Amino acid sequence: MSKQPEALRLADALENGTCLSYIERDNTATELRRLHDVNHDLLETLKDIARYTTASDPISEVAHAAIAKAEGSV
Repeated sequence: MSKQPEALRLADALENGTCLSYIERDNTATELRRLHDVNHDLLETLKDIARYTTASDPISEVAHAAIAKAEGSV
């Protein structure tokens, strides 16, 4: 059995109205900042892939679709 990712555990606690301790609030803020940084890095990598591939390359199409989803254009 795999462990639930921290972000999902914290999201569940927020949705369920579970009271979060001060430590859990700090953990939530830390996890959101960490995920923001990861998303930023991944988005920049996708933009590099899109920039350095040709439009006919299937990878380019996948990269452009992922960029649009990440930027909320879909």
